[in-house]
Amino acid sequence: MRRKIILILLATALLFSAIALGVYINYRHIPKELIEYKSSDRWGADAHSHLVAYMPESSGFTVLAYAKTVAEIKGKYQGDSKDVSESVYSASAESAQTLTSLDAKRSSNTIATLYTDSYFVFHPIKLKEGAYPMATDTVLIDELAAWQLFGTDKGVVGMEIKIGSDIYGVCGVTEVPKGIYTEVYGDKPRVYINADSAAFRKNVGDRSFTVFEAMIPEPITNYAKNTVSELMGSFNAVIYNLDERFNGESLEELRENKNKLITDVNEIKYPYNEKAMLILALKATGVYGAFRVLVLIPAVLVFAVVLLLIKPVMGLFEKAYKKFKF
Repeated sequence: MRRKIILILLATALLFSAIALGVYINYRHIPKELIEYKSSDRWGADAHSHLVAYMPESSGFTVLAYAKTVAEIKGKYQGDSKDVSESVYSASAESAQTLTSLDAKRSSNTIATLYTDSYFVFHPIKLKEGAYPMATDTVLIDELAAWQLFGTDKGVVGMEIKIGSDIYGVCGVTEVPKGIYTEVYGDKPRVYINADSAAFRKNVGDRSFTVFEAMIPEPITNYAKNTVSELMGSFNAVIYNLDERFNGESLEELRENKNKLITDVNEIKYPYNEKAMLILALKATGVYGAFRVLVLIPAVLVFAVVLLLIKPVMGLFEKAYKKFKF
């Protein structure tokens, strides 16, 4: 009877171990729904961290502050004899912007992402046609804007639009992101405009960015995050290491503070990709919690088996002792 119970317990422990493994694989797969996740891997950089800082519009993180911060990061690394040669940076902000066709017969009220430098390294948005902007007088629009401006989302690369009185060429059309992005992308068209473009050149020095991103080497644990945190503290920034957003400690913190973190706080307006990140992270907290419970069940069952074996094992020791006792 004891042997039968032991076999049942071991079989049950094996079953729950297999279930726990399946749940863990699912948990590890969740972040892969994000195009931003592990951007450093896509970029081909080893031992790099993707740091992102979110700031309120009143932070004063202008194009000049951005340039100064990048220079200070590089100076900090060089001062500590760390290599920062393979690093990329970007700043961005969202605002409302009206695009019009050259004949002014069509228009599109869009959400404009004003960006600098390596924005598309961090956010490799899927293209429907064309390419990412290579010049400041070109823009990337999504398929919703293409339909409103040209009545089609095909064959529009090279066509021109107006932003205010400035003319821009369309270099590419992006797909509307699907999956986890569907509920946060919204139904408004989007356009991506270089911060050095003519439409913003006159007042770009006064415009504050709300997102700063850096992909920099991680020679020592938390070196990159500590460096960025130190330099961004005066801008009331909330800073994350993207590679750590889905580890157990971060998920536990999110679970305890989800009502605070899932909403716009401290005047910070999170872009849609961060909202997608939070939704997935909340999903991951539940899956990770289930995994932790499932792992405990086989451990308890194995412990029960050990208890059942203790008496027979002790009996064998007693018999051996009596047999070889001098």
